[in-house]
Amino acid sequence: MHGKRTRHGGAGRRRRLVAVGAAVGLAAAGLAVPLVAGLPSPAAAATCPPPATTLNGVGAVSWGDNDYGVVGNGTGMSTSRTQPVPSPVQVNGLTNNISKVSINSYHSLALTRSGGVFSWGLGGLIGDGTSTDRPAPVALAGLSCVVQISVGPAHSLALEGDGTVWAWGSNMYGDLGTGPGPGSLVPVQVPGLTGISQIAAGGRHNLALGADGTVWAWGDNQAGDLGDGTVTEADTPVRVQGLTNVAQLSASESTSYALLADGTVKSWGENSFGQLGIGSTDRSPHTTPVVIPGLTGVTQISTALAAAIALESDGTARAWGENIGALGDGTLTDRSAPAPVVGVSNATQVALGGLGGLALRTDGSLLVWGENLAGQLGDGTTGNGQHTPQVVPGLTNVRAIAAGYSTMLVTRLVPPVVGQPAPPPPTTPAPAPRPTPPHTCPPPPGGPDARPAPQFCT
Repeated sequence: MHGKRTRHGGAGRRRRLVAVGAAVGLAAAGLAVPLVAGLPSPAAAATCPPPATTLNGVGAVSWGDNDYGVVGNGTGMSTSRTQPVPSPVQVNGLTNNISKVSINSYHSLALTRSGGVFSWGLGGLIGDGTSTDRPAPVALAGLSCVVQISVGPAHSLALEGDGTVWAWGSNMYGDLGTGPGPGSLVPVQVPGLTGISQIAAGGRHNLALGADGTVWAWGDNQAGDLGDGTVTEADTPVRVQGLTNVAQLSASESTSYALLADGTVKSWGENSFGQLGIGSTDRSPHTTPVVIPGLTGVTQISTALAAAIALESDGTARAWGENIGALGDGTLTDRSAPAPVVGVSNATQVALGGLGGLALRTDGSLLVWGENLAGQLGDGTTGNGQHTPQVVPGLTNVRAIAAGYSTMLVTRLVPPVVGQPAPPPPTTPAPAPRPTPPHTCPPPPGGPDARPAPQFCT
């Protein structure tokens, strides 16, 4: 199944250099149109979260493909294929005060209630100033007031409470927004972006929403990913055309999406597999946003590879695009227009990964669907996929969800055991000056069975 499609150099490249955009953020300020119930309220750029003085028992758990230690349980390496983790396990050390998570093929991030960031996975993408693999979370110095995180396949973004955006990882396509030059092993500020209220990392491009309602984009643009009316790569942010009243942004491999405050959705970029959702497919760049017909009452969007999913105000979901098991409609048929995800009801969040998806329900239970070669269904098995949603057994009190290519990452509340002291919260370092990024590239990971990894520098 993994090689059934080819694009831009074959299935092998496409299989891993993907984006999983599950960005849920704040809306633009001063919207005049009514908000759909369930959408975030309009707000200016977020402020720094207050320090968490109590333990809330919300930690992170993960399961599925564990190459490069992306599960975060202390196992996994870059020199060989690792054993899948087919049931949810605790992410090392993250047992309290975790508010948000984000994951992609090679690395993961977790955000604490106080604005600290933890990172783990493939060396060079972690943001800790080294090229060392991290199979368990490490705290990132200099990021202590973060309100949103978003992970691309070979880079990451963090939005700070002062409205600035920070990036690290590969800069091959201008991913960091800092102009031409090598990638960075530590967070660097994206110049020219202030007053930002939301971010979304894509495959090789990124999106940012300003508190004034403007939308900015940078990176690769061969399919019109940036929405500026051109196909010219931009290594610094450019303005996306034709967008107002934006409530949420999401970015996939080469396509971008904007959820508007009235519950409609616009898309732009690549449409080879119908991922624009406009009822047709083509290989021409779509360089400005277009409305997805018939999609109304949407409260959240999530994207991955060449597919997207929309959560509707009645708790149901619809998905479209390339169907490598991710659309949840009981088939492997690509969809060029939104189609119902079978059996999803009472959902409050959705997350789409490369080979499957998640839906969080009001009772804290979690639905999962897709392929299962790496155990991403979380039922203790590997092998046969499930192309309609089923409950992840034994997983309750789920709070936030994220889906990687074939790894799942969620937060959940674990009630304390009576008479047992609560575990200590993860330690976030005090604010520190960000080190100057080294202008050298780490050596690429290798090994006879290693899967291809992204290049970090140019």
